[in-house]
Amino acid sequence: MLKLLPHILIGLLTIFCLEAGASEGVIAEKSFFSDESNALSIANIQDKAFTPYYENVYAGGYSKSALWMKLKINPNAQDLVLRIRPNYTDEIQLFDPLDGYKPHVTGDKYPWASSDVKTLGLNFKLPASDQSREVYLRFKSAHSYMYYVNAYETDQFFTLDQIETFLYEWHVAFLALIFAWLFITWLFSREKVLGLFVGHQFLSLAHAFLLLGFARILFDQYVAPTKLNEIGYWLILAYMFWVVLSHKFLLKEYGLKRVYEYGFNVLLITPLIAMCILGLGNPLLALKIGALVVLLASILLFLSSVFGLVKVRPDNTIYQVPIKVLRLYYFVILVVWVLIQLTLMNVINAGEFAIHAIYAYSLLNGLLLFGILQYRARGILKQQLARANHHKIQADQERIRRKDQSKLMAMLTHEIKTPLSILKLVLDEKLTDSDVELPANRAVRNIDNIINKCLALDRLDAHSVMVHRSIFVLDDLVSDVLADLPTHKLIKEGDFTINLSTDRDFLYVIIRNLLENAIKYSPSEGVITIACSELLDAYEVSVSNLIGPMGAPESNQVFEKYYRNARATKVSGSGLGLFLVKSLTSLLGGKVIYTSNPDQVIFKVCLLK
Repeated sequence: MLKLLPHILIGLLTIFCLEAGASEGVIAEKSFFSDESNALSIANIQDKAFTPYYENVYAGGYSKSALWMKLKINPNAQDLVLRIRPNYTDEIQLFDPLDGYKPHVTGDKYPWASSDVKTLGLNFKLPASDQSREVYLRFKSAHSYMYYVNAYETDQFFTLDQIETFLYEWHVAFLALIFAWLFITWLFSREKVLGLFVGHQFLSLAHAFLLLGFARILFDQYVAPTKLNEIGYWLILAYMFWVVLSHKFLLKEYGLKRVYEYGFNVLLITPLIAMCILGLGNPLLALKIGALVVLLASILLFLSSVFGLVKVRPDNTIYQVPIKVLRLYYFVILVVWVLIQLTLMNVINAGEFAIHAIYAYSLLNGLLLFGILQYRARGILKQQLARANHHKIQADQERIRRKDQSKLMAMLTHEIKTPLSILKLVLDEKLTDSDVELPANRAVRNIDNIINKCLALDRLDAHSVMVHRSIFVLDDLVSDVLADLPTHKLIKEGDFTINLSTDRDFLYVIIRNLLENAIKYSPSEGVITIACSELLDAYEVSVSNLIGPMGAPESNQVFEKYYRNARATKVSGSGLGLFLVKSLTSLLGGKVIYTSNPDQVIFKVCLLK
């Protein structure tokens, strides 16, 4: 982007040289008159006393009055073009005695196709004449009255206009490049402040596109000029609002003091008030308030960067622009905007500087913002890379920990299950028909179940569980489950001869855990019911039992890992059974539903066909 600047500077120097040599002596005198009634015609105005002015630029500030200019044109052998800058104003009328004072019009409220000279700017043709004459210009605009009027021979004008158009095209292209870079950078980072400056730069681009005259040409056939002009008013106020908002959040990262934050909040409200005034049909007052907001915002930004910041926050220092750089940026913007706004409000007369400064500010601001935000974006990228590297290290450490934990679990279960199997054989042999046979076998079986659940949980946590679908008869699976469970009063309801296509081992664990849970927490003489039913697009297996002395589980916690009823501490268990039921059912693409009433709890497992 820096490569564009030499071309722009050379173009500006060329324009200055051409303007310095512009048909000197063509306009002999310039004078103005303020029509407070806004009703004077060309016939009335010729008798009024005009005030001469000798500066190249007329600066009259914001005014409700119409502005009349009288230009004394010396004899000219060639046709001339009257060039008026800046490229935006609501309406301009030219009255030339050679044309019988017939009005010629141009401006943002008139179609571009009706212009005398079809360029980006606002221009009029002046025919050649061998006698001096007085031509009149009538200006009416909600913008500040600041105009640079000069006359050029036709060839000289079009040379100057081509260079200026080239510069304006580069100007818009430069702003568009900055916007594109910011937008792409924001897409990758999704960072709030950067996002605000994307909006800031978009409005700056749209603002330049309108003010430089490109929108007037491109949309001449599609949008009414008055509507496009009104859009320009709204855009100016929206741009002012967004500038204050984006810089407020930028400074907040440095620790903006509360009193200065209140100042920004007041400034944010002011453009909104100006928008309401614009909506009520008073663009002049709205834009005047907007100009005041810009001036106050420039002052507040600089003061905030110098006096309004607390100690820099440590979590932001990695991508923050050095505060000295930010202060220098705000100081430059303050100087430029003070000169521009004081000229616009007719407090000082900055001459041609004010005409060029608006566009120069846009370029300078875009360039400085580009540098600041690029520095910031690189810092954010470094921070994100550091954070990603930290997460990677944590993930590697967690993977190693999980691997070690799995190895430890496998070793412990192997070392426990082997002697447990031997113990069971001894118990079966030594305690047959003994009073302790049943509780001894139950204790061994409980330990075995807890070990199996821990192994299953470890596999789930490690995401190493794979679903292996097969076709089998549900009744066969239920029979296998019941064969491994202690005898209990159980009722089967429904048709269990259906063929299922799912993971048999997973469903075995699901049904076994539900039946074990029912046996454990139902009354000793209670009936447990397992039922199967076929739905429209799924099979449903349910297990229900009467509520025992330990009560029913909490519906919002029943499937949580390690959850156990507060009154269930006297019964052995790990709190993993129902958690595994829900986890495995989800892996099979189904769902498990828990319901209860005062007498009964029901668990329903739904599996898609």
